[in-house]
Amino acid sequence: MASSRNIAYWMLAARLWVGAVLAFAGFMKLMEPTANFQASLEQYPLIPSVLLPFLARTVPWIEWIGGSFLVLGYMTRVSAFVSVLFCLGFIVVLSGPFWAGSSAKDCGCFGQGAFALTVSQAYILDWTNLILCSLLVSVKKTIFSLDQLFL
Repeated sequence: MASSRNIAYWMLAARLWVGAVLAFAGFMKLMEPTANFQASLEQYPLIPSVLLPFLARTVPWIEWIGGSFLVLGYMTRVSAFVSVLFCLGFIVVLSGPFWAGSSAKDCGCFGQGAFALTVSQAYILDWTNLILCSLLVSVKKTIFSLDQLFL
């Protein structure tokens, strides 16, 4: 049976993993013109074209802030819940090309840089992050976090 200390360290690893992935993804998109991310979003048929400019401007910021909050352990449960919603949205959007019988070139998760994932790889990453974030939502206290200072 796992001790509560071991579970705390596993939750720390989960928090740092998901936070780093989201913060990195958001940061990479923020370092590029918004049009690059918007072009990536255009390949997904489930996203209404009227929402593309709004999503291209806001998603990277939410990823970067939410990921940074998770890494720091600040408002961990709220950040994890927002990340759950984002992961669910990403999974639905990534499923769109499969349902439409087409395929996207790359997911656009990390901008147009050298680090590109296939849609299948992004799908696995998002499911992994969804599971980890779902666990983080249920954790009341996390070790090595700013939450410890404020709660």
